[in-house]
Amino acid sequence: MAIRSIAQLKAWFKRGAYPTAEQFADWIDSFFHKEEKIPISSIDGLPDRLNAKYDRTSGEELERRQTELEGKFDIHSEENVGEFANVYRWLKEKDEIDDQTLADLETVHADISGLQEDVGELRATDEELKTDLTNAQNDIGTIREMLKGGATLAQAKAALVALGSNYQDLYAVANTLKTFLQSKDTAATTINTWQEIEGFLQGITDTQSLTTLLSALETKITAAYNTAIAAAVKTEKDRATAAESGLSQKVDQETTRAQGAETALGDRITQAQTALAQADDELRLNISEIREEMGNMGAFTPNPIASRWWNEDNSTPTAAGWYGDLDALRDLPQRLGLGRYLVTDNRERRKLDPTNSHLFEDGTPAALDGSMGQCMWCWNAHYYTTWKDGNKTYEAVTLQAIPGKESRFVPAGGISWIGFGVMDRQTQMLCSVISDDARYRGGDNAFHNDLMSSGYDWLFPAATAPQRTLLGMPASNVPIKDFSTYARARGEGWEAQWFVSRAVVEYLIRIILGTRNSQATFNSNLDANGLRQGGLGAGATQVYGWDAVNDYWPFIPTSVGLDFGDGLGIEQYAIPCRPDQLAENGYTQADFTVPVPVFFGLVNPFGHLWTSVSGLTFDFGATRAFAYVAPSMLAPFNWDSIAGMKLAAEVPTSSGYIKQVSNHLLCAVPTAVGGTTATYFGDYFYSPGKNAGFRVRLAGGKGYNGTYAGTAYADADYTATYAHSGISSPLCYFTQDPIVTE
Repeated sequence: MAIRSIAQLKAWFKRGAYPTAEQFADWIDSFFHKEEKIPISSIDGLPDRLNAKYDRTSGEELERRQTELEGKFDIHSEENVGEFANVYRWLKEKDEIDDQTLADLETVHADISGLQEDVGELRATDEELKTDLTNAQNDIGTIREMLKGGATLAQAKAALVALGSNYQDLYAVANTLKTFLQSKDTAATTINTWQEIEGFLQGITDTQSLTTLLSALETKITAAYNTAIAAAVKTEKDRATAAESGLSQKVDQETTRAQGAETALGDRITQAQTALAQADDELRLNISEIREEMGNMGAFTPNPIASRWWNEDNSTPTAAGWYGDLDALRDLPQRLGLGRYLVTDNRERRKLDPTNSHLFEDGTPAALDGSMGQCMWCWNAHYYTTWKDGNKTYEAVTLQAIPGKESRFVPAGGISWIGFGVMDRQTQMLCSVISDDARYRGGDNAFHNDLMSSGYDWLFPAATAPQRTLLGMPASNVPIKDFSTYARARGEGWEAQWFVSRAVVEYLIRIILGTRNSQATFNSNLDANGLRQGGLGAGATQVYGWDAVNDYWPFIPTSVGLDFGDGLGIEQYAIPCRPDQLAENGYTQADFTVPVPVFFGLVNPFGHLWTSVSGLTFDFGATRAFAYVAPSMLAPFNWDSIAGMKLAAEVPTSSGYIKQVSNHLLCAVPTAVGGTTATYFGDYFYSPGKNAGFRVRLAGGKGYNGTYAGTAYADADYTATYAHSGISSPLCYFTQDPIVTE
């Protein structure tokens, strides 16, 4: 049974469909039952939150160091209490200064209010004087109207009598004048003595006009009044101006004093902040040192170890246990970003939807025909480490090197998710596309209508079947070394299954699935620790009549497994046969249905076709044989020489089931045979024997290799110029040179 995408399930269970029992089973396996425990790795974000676990001893050590740090922090806090007290005192002083300044301002405002009241009183007095003057002018106007010009004294008397009882006779006029002259509140500038009146009247003749005299008197009185008012206003204005100037000076003085206090306070605060920052830096440095120490002890987990280990005292392919961080191991596919991407020629990748490879992760359509990039199965940069401890062999993946171990850095990169290479017949470049266009025809770029052998005509697919047209099929029958040439034509950083990319596929399958036998029965269930278990099944390695019917040409289209997305499972592919002849010859379609393994989006990591490995050369001598690897992928590589290459491992000179594998310099080659299909690695090594000279590795096994096939499978029978209908090579890339050094 397999875990299926939501899109696939909807297609099976749409209206009018008749799902099979197997499809119902896949539907049930694709979801969690309420009675099942949901593994931590299936809860989004939870593994990252539980990522810093450590053992009890290390935890006690961390608590001790934490207590020590708390003591240092307390000392640090006490040392800064004084600084905070100074800051508080300055703030208090500033508040007192502000209070005094506010009091002074209130006093000034009171003075201004007093001045405003005085000015108001002056204005009121001014208005009263203006009223009196207006009344006098009105009286004079009345007299003028009455007397007219040139009036006699008799006429003047009559006019005075008309003004009221105070002017009826000379006695009344005299009393009125006396009252006026003796008035105490008369201004000093008015006529207030008889002498002044006598002086004023001297020279006046009886014939002079009283109107003229009164007019002159009016002019004098008006001038004296205006002078008095102007003097009073000037006095009050000068006093107000002086008060305003004094207030402005006082405000300026208080402002300057406040600014000085604020500047001094700012300086003290800055000094305190600097001291605190320095103390915090020291504290953080101490914490960083503790973390480094805890990391070296393996307890603190900024670099969680995802590892499995095998007991070499027995031959079982299944890992004996896990090591390091359990959550990191559970979530290793997500941590490494395993899955399908489209990668442009300048090696910029874009993630596809995990459940629908026709869409990008953001939901926009993705073209798989090469127009938007190559179809690649990618990983993030990481370290691979393997070591032995007694009878235990460990394999681990981390994001940083493990101190004290020989950790190998693997740059971010990827390999064709279809498992094989496709040729662009126009540009002569190796590709990874899914297209039925003749430009990408598989095999040797020919239509094969003459592949039927005598007696197998009943199996021969229809004329339009991809097994005959080879449209949408992987490329094959290309000289092995030319795959590398066609891949490098795409640009820097591209190759045809560089040996490092092959090693990544092999050790990730071992570590994640916990088995060295990739052909072990597939198991969709997790173990008690929430870890993957089981293998990927037999794969496309037991195809009946492949040689007779199809002459070893590709028979599984590149589109198979597409519906799995980034999933893990088995896709059942039915080879198109002539159904009318199957029953007659004693077969069913199930006999020609092959299981296609999918490893988190990577299709056919073994089986179907052999795949050649670049950058690795076997040298079979007279007595011994060795494997050599190229130190740099960006440098030229000579398939027919070991000059400049690194010695990686010694390999057997005889064939057999693989018992041991070396991953030194990431070579991933067999170093001992003597196992079986059910023990150790369960895969086969074909040796050409002694004196064979330079040979290449063909990996994975092909459609008829059966139990010999698997991820560790290695066939060293052929040279770099060999071409065969059953050999392809997947495109690969790295974001930087995957250099290997001693």
